[in-house]
Amino acid sequence: MQEYRQCPCGQMVAMDLTVRQCPACGRPVDRTWRVVYPERTAPAAPAAAEVRQPLQQPQTTMPPIRQRVPVGADPVVQAAPGAGSVRRPITPAPEQTARPPAQSVQTAEPPVRNVQAAPAPKKPGAWQLDYFGQKLRIPPQDTVCLGRNSVGAEYFEGDMLVSRKHVYLWVNGAGQLLAEDRESLNGTFYTHSGQRSPLEHGISVRLQAGDILWLYDLPLKVEQCNDEKNGVDGIA
Repeated sequence: MQEYRQCPCGQMVAMDLTVRQCPACGRPVDRTWRVVYPERTAPAAPAAAEVRQPLQQPQTTMPPIRQRVPVGADPVVQAAPGAGSVRRPITPAPEQTARPPAQSVQTAEPPVRNVQAAPAPKKPGAWQLDYFGQKLRIPPQDTVCLGRNSVGAEYFEGDMLVSRKHVYLWVNGAGQLLAEDRESLNGTFYTHSGQRSPLEHGISVRLQAGDILWLYDLPLKVEQCNDEKNGVDGIA
């Protein structure tokens, strides 16, 4: 009997050697998914018989910017004037009134311009790759190799379509992230502005924030860090 498992997106996927990703969202097949049966769930889309299609570029939405609410000035509380004591009894005249307090002299101040400070520039070379929520930082002083026997081996070792040394990444002196496929068997691709292109062996390509780097069919999103940490932590 054919075994089916349910992807986190809700799609029912057949557990077959020819099926390596969810036909709905493109997520790699994971045997830890919940087992489902065709008669109890919605019919699953037929698995593609041809060569796997490239994954769609994940879309991310930025959270709304929280605006600061101006805080009003505290109200000024005027103290009640104290009554001065008189040693000798003096009866004030009926028309006599209390002495008004002296008024403070206010000087005109020049208007203050609302000058917005320019945002601090990002630290050159602070790049990272996002692999389904796991972050891999690329330092500016080293060359990082991704593959089954290199950085990220704990995530790629079970995928034989990823080479032992699949792709090399480094940051040049201008703070730009470069990638080069030197010896992979199944190829490396990258998506820029919605267009997917292959990396030719021995030719480096510049990656920009928002691009998708593909180790054959495994997507890694290119991000530029905003913090001060530039060390290689691996994928953690």
